Amino acid sequence: MQLVRIVDLNMKIGFQIRSISFGGGERVQQMLIHEFAKLGHEIVLFTWGNVELINYNFPHDVVILKRKRNKFSQFIYELYQIPRELISRKLDCIIVFGLEESFILSSFFTKTSSIVSLRVDPRFKKSQIFLKQRCLISFSLSRGVVFQTEKVQKYFSRKIQSKSVVITNPIIDDHLLTPRIIRKHKIVSVGRLSLEKNFSMLIKAFANICHEDYTLHIYGEGELQIELENLILKTGMKDKIILEGYVDRVVDKISDAEIYVLCSDFEGIPNSLIEGMAMGLACISTNFPSGAAADLINNYENGILIQVGDQKQLENSIKLLIKDKEFCIKLMNNATRVREVLKKEIIIDKWINYIISILN
Repeated sequence: MQLVRIVDLNMKIGFQIRSISFGGGERVQQMLIHEFAKLGHEIVLFTWGNVELINYNFPHDVVILKRKRNKFSQFIYELYQIPRELISRKLDCIIVFGLEESFILSSFFTKTSSIVSLRVDPRFKKSQIFLKQRCLISFSLSRGVVFQTEKVQKYFSRKIQSKSVVITNPIIDDHLLTPRIIRKHKIVSVGRLSLEKNFSMLIKAFANICHEDYTLHIYGEGELQIELENLILKTGMKDKIILEGYVDRVVDKISDAEIYVLCSDFEGIPNSLIEGMAMGLACISTNFPSGAAADLINNYENGILIQVGDQKQLENSIKLLIKDKEFCIKLMNNATRVREVLKKEIIIDKWINYIISILN
C-alpha cells in the first residue's frame, strides 16, 4: 500500500475502551487517539464498565461518552444506546480493539464502517476453537481487519486476508531515552507474571549461569508472584534475582541494563522488546509463533532468537553476551535501527491510509 500523508481530510473516528491500563493494546489505542486528534480528526471515545479516565489525559477535544458501571445499565447501553449513538454521531468509522461484538454488530446494522484490530494470536489462547469462531463472525461483519503480523493474518481465510492489513506497533514513547554508553551488568525482563511469559525458565537459566557481577531484574505484577518468589528462594538467588513489581515508566528503569530477555511462549507484538531494542539493549527473545520477534530480530545481527521453552539455548545465549563483549556491542548498535523503521509517523500513516481505503 502506497503511503500518502493526509493533511486535508478530516474524519470522525470512534474508539471503544473497556480498560485503561499499561498493556500493549491499550497503549497503542491511546497513542492512536492522541495522534489522530493532533492531525485534526474528530474522536469519539465510548467507555463503560470499570473504566477510570482520571489518570489519563486525553486531548481536550476528544468526546468521551462515559456510562454507568452496573451490569443492567451496561446491558441496556450495549443493546440500545450504541446503535443510536453511532447514528447520531455520524461516525466515518469505529476502530474496535479486540472482539467487542456489541460494537461490531451495532456498526453492521447501522452501516457504520468498523475496523477490528486483533491484538492476540488466537491459535494459542484458551478455548481456541471458540475464539476462532468469534474472530470469524466479527471479521465477516466488519469492513476491515488490522493484524499485527503476517503469520496471524495467514491463519485466516483468503477472503478475510483480502479485506485486512498488517500494521505493527510503533515506538510509542515520545521520551524514550537514547542508548547509553555506560551500562550496568544487569539483565532485565518486563511483563505480566503469568504462565505464558515463562519467567520461571528465565530464573532457572540465570541461576545456572549466574555470573558474580550480574543481576536479574523482572518488572511486572501478576498471579504467579508468590510462585516465582518461592522459585527464587529455592535457587538460592535471593540477592541476585529481584522481582521489581510495577513501576512507573519501566523504560527508564531498564535503560541502563546490558541485556533484555523475553521468554514468552506466545505474544502479539511485545512493546517492551521494541523499546529495549530502541534503547540499545542486547536482546534475546523466544521465536514465538505469531512471528513478531522474527519480524523485529535478524538473528545474531540485531538480537538473538531462541526456540520457545528452550532453557539450554537461553543459558548459552546469555553466556555468549556476557563473555563476548564485541558481539554484544554489535547487537546493541544494530538494534537501535528499529527507531527508524518503527517511527510513530510511519505507523500512523499506515492506519490513516487503511481507514481511507476502507471508506472508499
